[in-house]
Amino acid sequence: MTGLSLYKVHATRRASSDPIPRLHAPRPSWGQGYQREKVKANQRPFAIQTRSAQARGRRSRATAAPGLGRPRAMAWAGGSAGQRCLLLLGLGGLLQLAETLQVLMGSTPQIVSLNDNISIPCKISGYSTAELDLKNVGVTWYLKTPRADQKEEVFTFLIGDHTPHRNGASMSDSDLRRGNAALSLPQIQFKEAGTYTCQVTVTPFDAQGTAVLEVVAQPTVSLSPKEVTIESDKEKTLSCEVNKFYPNSVDIKWMKISKNNQDSSVTAEDICTGASVENEDGTFNVTSKLRLQPSLQDNGNVYRCIVSHKTFSAKLLLNSILTVTVPPTIMVFIGNVEMKHLEDTSLYCQFSGFRPKPITVAFFLKKYLQKEKEKIYCWNSEKDDIQQDGESAALLTKSKNFQFQIYLKSLDNGTYEVPCIIHISPNVHELDKAELSLEIIHEALQQHPAIETTTLKVIAMPVLDPILCSTDVPRPDEPITLTCRIHSFYPETIELAWYKDDDGVPEKPFISDVTSGPHGLFFCTSSLILRLAVEDIGRRFICKAKLKGSHQYKESSWELENLIFIPKVSNIVCEPSIPESGKAVTLSCQVTDYHPAQCQVRWMRGFEELTEAAIKTQDPQLDTATNLYHRVSQVTFTPEPEDHAVEFTIEVIHCNRTTKKSYPLMLKDFPRITSIVLSPNDVEYGKPLSLTCEIMDFFPNDIQVQWFQEKDVIKEGSSVQEPKQDNRGLFYTSSGLQLIPSAQDYGRKIGIMVMHKTLTKPITKNVYLKLPAKSPAISEIRATPASPQVNETVCLEVSISDFAPENIKVAWYKDWLELPKDNHNIDTHIGKNHLCFSTLKTQFTANASDNGKTFRCEVIHPATNSCTDKTFILKLDDFSTSTGDISTLTGNQNHTLSPRLINQEINTLKIECITSNPKAGEDVTLRCFVHAWTMESTYVSWFKGKYPIEDGIENTDCEDESGFITSVTFKPEEQDKECKIRCEVSTDEESFEDSYILKLA
Repeated sequence: MTGLSLYKVHATRRASSDPIPRLHAPRPSWGQGYQREKVKANQRPFAIQTRSAQARGRRSRATAAPGLGRPRAMAWAGGSAGQRCLLLLGLGGLLQLAETLQVLMGSTPQIVSLNDNISIPCKISGYSTAELDLKNVGVTWYLKTPRADQKEEVFTFLIGDHTPHRNGASMSDSDLRRGNAALSLPQIQFKEAGTYTCQVTVTPFDAQGTAVLEVVAQPTVSLSPKEVTIESDKEKTLSCEVNKFYPNSVDIKWMKISKNNQDSSVTAEDICTGASVENEDGTFNVTSKLRLQPSLQDNGNVYRCIVSHKTFSAKLLLNSILTVTVPPTIMVFIGNVEMKHLEDTSLYCQFSGFRPKPITVAFFLKKYLQKEKEKIYCWNSEKDDIQQDGESAALLTKSKNFQFQIYLKSLDNGTYEVPCIIHISPNVHELDKAELSLEIIHEALQQHPAIETTTLKVIAMPVLDPILCSTDVPRPDEPITLTCRIHSFYPETIELAWYKDDDGVPEKPFISDVTSGPHGLFFCTSSLILRLAVEDIGRRFICKAKLKGSHQYKESSWELENLIFIPKVSNIVCEPSIPESGKAVTLSCQVTDYHPAQCQVRWMRGFEELTEAAIKTQDPQLDTATNLYHRVSQVTFTPEPEDHAVEFTIEVIHCNRTTKKSYPLMLKDFPRITSIVLSPNDVEYGKPLSLTCEIMDFFPNDIQVQWFQEKDVIKEGSSVQEPKQDNRGLFYTSSGLQLIPSAQDYGRKIGIMVMHKTLTKPITKNVYLKLPAKSPAISEIRATPASPQVNETVCLEVSISDFAPENIKVAWYKDWLELPKDNHNIDTHIGKNHLCFSTLKTQFTANASDNGKTFRCEVIHPATNSCTDKTFILKLDDFSTSTGDISTLTGNQNHTLSPRLINQEINTLKIECITSNPKAGEDVTLRCFVHAWTMESTYVSWFKGKYPIEDGIENTDCEDESGFITSVTFKPEEQDKECKIRCEVSTDEESFEDSYILKLA
């Protein structure tokens, strides 16, 4: 600092008592004030430093910013005020200043509003230059709030650097050059009210000033209602709300201005002013209420709310005008507006206690979806005589659904009353969702006219058909389906629930889509799939239905009269476990868990009933824990050698169902054979299969083994191992059969037969190969020649392949007429994949009428329950048809036939599905050809399960008069995955039907 002239620090005006701090004073943190020692103006020049200060300066030079005598951390906000002055003095050099430096700020508190963007003035004077050199200027703003002990820094300016300690605080460099150190604060808040200090340093002098800032919020005041209408001797309340004000000091008064007298006072007990409530933003709300209970004499009074607040230059006055009337008491549409379809009902209205007498009542009806309402009745009291007895004839209206009974009545207190009865004949198609309204005109009514409206709701209660059970013989091991048809209800929103007696069922019921019937009423079907237990016997299963929002249920019930539990039959136990020829043997078996108690037990030897053996069967015993029955049966006899390997069977006959258990009697010292073992267990066409059987406990070792299929001996692929002797001296061996299954093995029995000198007859064991049935793949129809001439022989053929078993049925049709079967050829072969294939052919002589005809080949495969159609339109040479040049397949249908249709010959009726890949929720069309009948001579009905199909039926006579075609189109539901569709045709002489099992994709 050598070479600098010495200047005295001189300030003629300070805004606070804090002197300039010493150079070594530490910088206070935010929220602390500076603790300073007084320094006289001429006591110590800034250029003279103590040794310690010089040492500190040397230590800091290593990290000082370029051009500065201290580190960057030593900013204006980072050192003491004395250090700032010293820094400014070093930076400014020799600056010519006036004798005094002054800071001028407002002498009165500055009042601003909450969230305003404000500026606190700070005018610097006492310097001689035209503008201040900002390199020699430092400004610090402080705030001391009433609740704080110390000042807090708000903003710091140092040699061009701005350091805000409050978000958004700012100063203008251009203003500061002209001596204006004003502080700008956006969005001012209540907590920022207090004393602001502006401390300015212009090297080498400093000065400061203070200003008081008050933050206020002007209230919003509302008086409600502005116009109050009160019936005589009734009570209402005026509310004067003063909101969002600050500070929390407000005065609210009430005044009454009466037109009848000069009294302006309001009874204190009628005034209730609540405590002020602070909002989240620091403002306050308060409400004052005035209770009014006027008489007719108070009509026209003015009630005034007077509000005073610091932010108001004058008191705020708000007025409310009182009107006292005696309007009619209106009671309208008393009764149930939820009406039942075609059931007469009434609504009641009454207008009472009004004065004066003139009153007009008009009724209007606006039907659903109608744009304009229609006046259906109007009545005026001036045109009606006063009725003392309350009797009046019903008056006709413009609407056939309504009749009105209305009259005027005089009351003892001088007021009037009008009763009205509305007689209604409801109809869902005309009045549901219709708006019935009335307009009342009376001079005392505030709303002129008074309008009352109600929406009519016309419902049709659901009708429930008797519940149907899917079986006549319920069994616990088989789920049953209970179905109930709910119909004739309106609207379509219906709630269904199933109960077992008074308890809900845990199973979730199925509810079909609600469908509109021919009369505009709705119907649906609900079904419940459940498994029954013995405790359910005698219990009622109830389907309850109600319209949504209604409390009235309709119900249908089904009672479980009996439940069949199929007996569990245990394995037969032999005593002794190793029976011997000539010694008594007892076979016993347990029959358990069945209901009802009646059942029949019999023992069989092979296919013959045991009659000479000692049979003992216990009477049915009731298990009280399960309410099911059980019993034990046993048979005792003395086996002979011919009984060896014979199967003894117990048959339990219960409710027309037979349950069997068998026991092969293997006698001691006779050969025994095991069951045949398959490897692999899952048999596939064309894959090698190994069958193995063990033979043991025979002596001597000479034994004969044969494999057979049905009655044919199998030699190829069979083998028998050389017998070996065990430690008992008996022999054992095994035999195997290797084969590759084909379609010809489907459902066929393969067995092994063992012969030995100790046996009176051979022992046999059988096994059935569990091969899957496979439906045929069918090619398109081919014609030879492709375009035949008239009188030329035509051969139609299709190829079918990859099916098993080989049993198929084939029918060829021309339109709906079946071709003679003598012309059909079926020749089935086994392919390389060991499945069947064949070529189906039919021949006929073409005539002119065959041109454009549809020929159809129908292939039925009973094992897979499938039927496939292929169609072909024949075009004869030198003929042109409306169908164009078509000589190939024009469509094919794949569907599943019921077993009944597959096993019968072509009948008068034949149903087919013409929708490819039918799905739930999508239209499915079935058609049926009725042979040799016309539409006019028959009556056709279609059924889905037990319920008739009412819509989507079309009947068309055939042009060749061979019969007619009836078709039905409907949308199956999810539960219809395998439903039975039935077509019933009735004539005057007979009726016939056909069924079709529809399987959904």
